[in-house]
Order: sequence, then structure tokens, then C-alpha cells
Amino acid sequence: MENISCLETLKNYGLEIENILPDSIFNELDQNHTFEKTVIGLDIYHYSKMENKTQILIPVIFDLLFVQAENWMKQYEKNLIKDQEHLQDSFIHTGDGGFLLVDNPIIGIVFLLHFYTLLNLYNSGLYLNDYYAITKEIEIRACMTKGSVFKYHSNYFGKAIIQNARILAADKLNRFLIDENVNNWFNENINGITSLLIRTGKEIEDILKLPNESLKDSYIFCYNNFLTVAGMPTGNSSIKHVTKQKIGEISVKEDKNSIYNVEIQRYAFFEIPGTTLKLNNIVITIGNSNAAGLII
Repeated sequence: MENISCLETLKNYGLEIENILPDSIFNELDQNHTFEKTVIGLDIYHYSKMENKTQILIPVIFDLLFVQAENWMKQYEKNLIKDQEHLQDSFIHTGDGGFLLVDNPIIGIVFLLHFYTLLNLYNSGLYLNDYYAITKEIEIRACMTKGSVFKYHSNYFGKAIIQNARILAADKLNRFLIDENVNNWFNENINGITSLLIRTGKEIEDILKLPNESLKDSYIFCYNNFLTVAGMPTGNSSIKHVTKQKIGEISVKEDKNSIYNVEIQRYAFFEIPGTTLKLNNIVITIGNSNAAGLII
């Protein structure tokens, strides 16, 4: 039923469109078309100021990066997205970026880490180098929000998407921002987003109620703790650095929502077919540590 529009569903119930009452629409949306989702917003920084050639190529490059990030998710983190066979089905394209809807913030972070790994390789001229020769370095800012969204005529709407778009529009720097709903989810489930540094694949399985050994092949989370300090496990994750700072508030429909600036660094090992690179390990950074306030 998820792929059928609200009006089509109501038609199937034998109701004429002009006779549909608002309450019927509300009930149908609430029961079959409204979901609690994490929204990942991605925006090409200064897209409108780019040369015409670059503007034409940017949507193509973005799609190529997105598809490869999705392929890595299916290859290394497939059990995280087992309920979403194709991430692109839950992606709202804006040309210079877009909004991806996923089930929880952990999936959001893992996708971003893979996506930004590819972006880093692109900006180093190591991936899609024919495109890079024309566009040179591109920057992408990100935002993650959480809340209710609804589907109508194969499109997604809702406050979590509106809020994400407004936060991206208000941010004049190249950052990774999260709202208080995402922050609260991490506080409640893993003792804060900064605890990503020490969470193992086994712990993430327990948190998300995944089958045992679902994340054994993850490229982000080490499955077990290998390093201990004074008998306490400290983890051995590919995530090496996480900081979070509250930087302001934004209002959507009179609801105030706190905004946090997050910086995450990940160690990555990669192989690029057809090259003989000796340096095939890199540190990926999402966001930056500039905590200046939003321009709202």
C-alpha cells in the first residue's frame, strides 16, 4: 500500500474524489502513508555561483557518487538497509543535492561516511577524474533531522524535510548539522553521538535489533573491542574523531528546535581499479569545527 497514493487508495475504497472528507484523508495518511524517518540533506556549496559547464555536470556527478555510496552500503552494510532495497527510491532530488529518507540516524551516519569517502576521492582527482578535470573541487554540506514525513503521489512531505531544508539554507558554512531530535536519539540509544567512537558492530546490532553477526563485515564499525585501557574496552572503530557543539535554534511552524554542529573523522582504506597507488588510506572528515551561529 505504501506505493499507492492516498487518493488512489480512497478510490479503491469506493469513495468519489469530490466526496472525500478531510477526516478520511487524515486517517488514510496516518494509517498507511505517514512514517517516522531520519532525513539526510545534502547540498552542493555555492552551486549557483559555479560556471555553466560545472552546473550542468553537478547533478550527474552527485548521482554517480550517490549510486556508488549505495553500492558500498549494499556490499558492506547490507543488513542496515535490508528494509530499503533501493535507497534512491527514498531520495528527493533537488539538482544540487537532495534529501534521503532512512530509518534511523545510524544508517544516516554510515551512508554519509561512505558518501564523503567518495567525495574525498573525487576532490583528490582519484575518482571520476574526467569530471574532476572540469569541475575541480566541490564541497557538500550536510544536515540530518528526524521526524514525521508522509507520502503522497510518490513524493514525500513533512516537517522533518522542511526543517532540514531550512537548516541547510540558514547555514552559510560548509558544515554537518543535526537537529535536537537526532541528538536526542543518539543520547537515548548510544549515550551520545560522540560515543560512536567506541560503539562496536555487535552493540549496534543490539541497539537496532539486527540479527547476530549482521554487521560483521561492516567497514565502519569494528565487530568486537580489541583495545582495552585499564580493563575497559575502548573500541577499534574506523571512526576516529567526533565532536558536537550546540550552535543555535531554528523555528519551524512555531516549534523551536536546537541545532548542533558535528564534525566526524573516519579512517578509510580503499582500492581503485586500474591504479597502482601506494597511498590508499585516507582520513575522511564530515563537517568542520566552526561553531559560529546560523544566519536565520
